[in-house]
Amino acid sequence: MTMSEQSSTFECSICMADFKDPRFLSCFHTFCTPCLEPILRKWSKRGSFPCPLCRVEIQIPSNGISGFQKNFYVPQPSTRRRAATYETPESDSPCEIHHTHRVYIYCMPCKQNLCVKCKEELHVDHDVEYISVASRRERLKMTEVCKNAQEFLGSVEETLANAHVEYARMSQEITSLKHSAHDHAEKMKNAIDEDLLALGKHLDSERKLRRGKLQRFALKMKEKQKSVTDIIQKTNEIVQKDSDTEVLGNSRSIMSRLLSLVRERVEFPCEEYSFSPREIPNLGYKTIGTVTSQSKSTLSVQIPRRVLYVPMFEVKAVSSFKSISGENKVTSIAPISSTLAWVCYNNGKTIFLCSKDGVEKRRIALPGKVEDISVSREGNLSITGHQSNVIWQVDKTYTGIVREDTFPQKPRHICSSSNGLYVTFTFGTNLLNLDLKAKLVKFNGDMSKEKEIPNSENAKEILKLPKGISEHANGDLLIANFRGNSYYEIVVVSPSLQVIGQFRCETSEAEVVKPTSICCDVYGNTFVSDSDKGRVFLMDKQGDCFRAFLGPEHGMTCPGAIAIDGTDHLWVSNSETGTVHVFRYMK
Repeated sequence: MTMSEQSSTFECSICMADFKDPRFLSCFHTFCTPCLEPILRKWSKRGSFPCPLCRVEIQIPSNGISGFQKNFYVPQPSTRRRAATYETPESDSPCEIHHTHRVYIYCMPCKQNLCVKCKEELHVDHDVEYISVASRRERLKMTEVCKNAQEFLGSVEETLANAHVEYARMSQEITSLKHSAHDHAEKMKNAIDEDLLALGKHLDSERKLRRGKLQRFALKMKEKQKSVTDIIQKTNEIVQKDSDTEVLGNSRSIMSRLLSLVRERVEFPCEEYSFSPREIPNLGYKTIGTVTSQSKSTLSVQIPRRVLYVPMFEVKAVSSFKSISGENKVTSIAPISSTLAWVCYNNGKTIFLCSKDGVEKRRIALPGKVEDISVSREGNLSITGHQSNVIWQVDKTYTGIVREDTFPQKPRHICSSSNGLYVTFTFGTNLLNLDLKAKLVKFNGDMSKEKEIPNSENAKEILKLPKGISEHANGDLLIANFRGNSYYEIVVVSPSLQVIGQFRCETSEAEVVKPTSICCDVYGNTFVSDSDKGRVFLMDKQGDCFRAFLGPEHGMTCPGAIAIDGTDHLWVSNSETGTVHVFRYMK
């Protein structure tokens, strides 16, 4: 152990002095009793406090600090001074500055090898140790690093081998899937060909039958034609040659024959034919391939019988859980999967990663209160401050803040879309914010501003008080906006920040919908929560109006923050009961 390491081991990490009545915590960190007293007074909450070093929650004994175990392994300062003695090692390397002196000292802050003259002249009051000691420590570090790297290499090689196996299995499954799809298509084609052949035979027989009827009709018409011709010829001969007595005798018979021919009805065989195709044989929905990933999720490919797949809604409660820390209002939800979501309560300084069953997986403490949370497709968190004009960013390892940006105006709602990071900002003209205005800003990867929608365009306000922002399935942005005088609207903005449309939030009965939060899913459905009406509304695909989707019949009385994961789970917070409900809404 080096001199500096030994010194730091016997010093309190709070006061940086020798331990005074050292006490063990349950996380195995040791602190002075005088140092722990102000920490307990300031940070204790519900019988526990966070360790100043590792932040683990420590349960406070019933008798206070005195209940913690004393650390009897910390020696007294006099013992430390006796133990911190070393023999000066020899060195064969001469100093490049002082050629008559040997290099055997290592300056820890400067990372340099020194001789005794260098120490006295250039590195006064620096922490130093012998080169042999520093080298021994670095060798141990490098050995440990090499060992860890070797273990990591084994893990990488195993993962790579699994990837090759998975690729081979996936290729085989997809090939089988293609063959099955081809076979199914061939069956449908053969069924259609058989129907077409049967229809052709039926029409041919119908044509023969109708031709026979027409031929028989033509024969009758020819016979009638001959009879009428004979009557006409006979009548002309009687009129020209017979005497008056013969004309009177033959007239009656000729008129009777002609009348009988006229009265004889021969119907024309007129038949209308129309083509009304019957349904293709009912082959049903048939699963023709299955691909199973390591996450145990199943992908099935289905060929519809005759029409495209039209999604049907069927609300089904999956789970629910109450707030972990006792708060009764969820102000933001950001799912990262179908089972996990980040949740913020009462705009607090801590966000919680919760499962849909209410199990806390992780928490992140932030420097200030939280306004809104958004998760990118890569899993990175973007968070806007509630009372400070900042945006925090946390990487997908969730170890802590990796970036903090401050702005002159207040960021409100945030959306990590496929085209960039979009943030709404609000600002007012007076201290009471009676004349609030807002704008939408797009940022690139390094948080440099690319473009923005200003508050006004040709003296017409675009955004007044945003209530939420979400990305539609087609890439457009939907912003719930309050214009004043009970006028709520949805503003549609393209990825290039061009205003595409604005339409009022109301139902088909012209009932006003007051958005509390808004979210969109991958199917193009848009949901809006209304705390005043105690319902979640679904916007139709044309954007003309909203219809009630969730309400008291589903256990919702005051829906607040809502969000949708990548599948078909709708996470809804109930502000009156402090409960988060998870629904599956696709049939």
